[in-house]
Amino acid sequence: LQIACQMRQDPRLDRIPIIFISAVAEAPSSDYAKEVCPVALAADMFLEKPLDATSLREAVEWVLTQQQSTPTSCANDPKDDPAQ
Repeated sequence: LQIACQMRQDPRLDRIPIIFISAVAEAPSSDYAKEVCPVALAADMFLEKPLDATSLREAVEWVLTQQQSTPTSCANDPKDDPAQ
């Protein structure tokens, strides 16, 4: 959770999808999550172990589809940088 939080706070990494795979099916409690990561919860999806390859593939496809449908900032695009 801490690494995911750090990734979400880094503009270079904040768009990388994160899927947590855990023996617990639900997201960490909001109190725990706020203690570890004060920003919005860092994962895109939570999966419960054990899981099969089909479930994992479907989860990855869903997260990537959601990411593609979300407008993105071109802040890291060199052609948008006036200094380039």
